[in-house]
Amino acid sequence: MSKNIAIVGTGNAAQTHIETYKKMPNINVKWVVSRSIEQAEKFCKKMGVGTATESLDDVLKDSETHIVDIISLPHLHLDQARKALDSGKDVFIEKPISINLEDASRFYNDYYQSSQGILVIYQYPYSETFQKLGKLVCSNRFGALKAYRLTYFSKRTSDYYETWTSDPTQAGGGVLINNGIHFINLIMKFIGYSNMKVFASSLNVTHEMKVEDTIFIQTTHEDGVIGTFNFSTAMPSQMSIEFFFEKEVVWTKGGKIFIEGETSDEIPTPRKGTLKDLIEDYMSKNAQNRNLKMNFHESIMDLAIVSSCYDSHLKSKAVTFNSC
Repeated sequence: MSKNIAIVGTGNAAQTHIETYKKMPNINVKWVVSRSIEQAEKFCKKMGVGTATESLDDVLKDSETHIVDIISLPHLHLDQARKALDSGKDVFIEKPISINLEDASRFYNDYYQSSQGILVIYQYPYSETFQKLGKLVCSNRFGALKAYRLTYFSKRTSDYYETWTSDPTQAGGGVLINNGIHFINLIMKFIGYSNMKVFASSLNVTHEMKVEDTIFIQTTHEDGVIGTFNFSTAMPSQMSIEFFFEKEVVWTKGGKIFIEGETSDEIPTPRKGTLKDLIEDYMSKNAQNRNLKMNFHESIMDLAIVSSCYDSHLKSKAVTFNSC
């Protein structure tokens, strides 16, 4: 069955979503919503899709629209999602689900048993690299996990922060909540969410603004595993994940997985995960479970970890995150 979808937002992420839907014959972009009708019309013309509107109510009154895809500024996500769900629409929500943990927790409690479907967008787990890495981490082949380290640096020019991304009232923070949250989600999918202490230090290396461009985080889990997350948009780009087990070290670099220790192996992983993989997985499962909630609970816990890290930085001490 084909689904009509409304896109809320006209930024770079909205363009990525529409390009994805154009590759999917079972999804039709019917609406584009922006606070500026001129911007919505310009975006519709550019992308060759839908009808422009500045009113979300136009979408919610349309019985032929099934899904509202919320790709607006993060501080607007929950209000728009509530309206869509209350009108009977399913919703897709870009990460972070919100910039406020209390609001997100209330939203979860109000809607986790709703009859509508909810998908929070985390496409990284569909990468072949990360899928194979996750299977290795969970395989029990290498003894107990002792530690992990993740580094994600993606150097950004100053124009990246000339919009809402540098405004904490709209973005909620900097590199951690906008980029790092993807990888917090990824690691926790591998090792499981658990009670832990986080100690975080953040600063601005090259960008003068009210949100951080660099943050380093230390974690201590209740089972004794320790970890570090290093995120920056100021340092030369690099990406690596390392898991330190009793017998082996399993790590990623340049689209390959390496196993080193008692054995040695190199696993090529050429295929990247895409938003299309995530959406197709959701649509397939939603056909069997109409009120499917995908990544919903995880998105609340990810935001709680992010909030604990920001709290730790402000207090200059370790803060406890309690899994639930």
